[in-house]
Amino acid sequence: MSFQGHIENGAVVLDEPTPLGNGTIVRIEPVKTARKPEESRGAVVADTDQPRTMHQMAQAWRAVAKPIPEDYIPPSVDPDDYPLF
Repeated sequence: MSFQGHIENGAVVLDEPTPLGNGTIVRIEPVKTARKPEESRGAVVADTDQPRTMHQMAQAWRAVAKPIPEDYIPPSVDPDDYPLF
């Protein structure tokens, strides 16, 4: 029995529902060299000179945005946070 799927955010995602239950042990083998994400799909928003609505731009942003990790601490913009000695 074999199923086809792809890797998404580091996890295997099957293309079709399967009769396998939770906890079933499986073996994963790549079938071909994966293409870079930029090559595997087209542009999120078509490249034209027409204006876009805010809704269209928000959809495009959600498609390419990466979540910010919970432990991320942005660098400070306060110069007093960086001692000179």
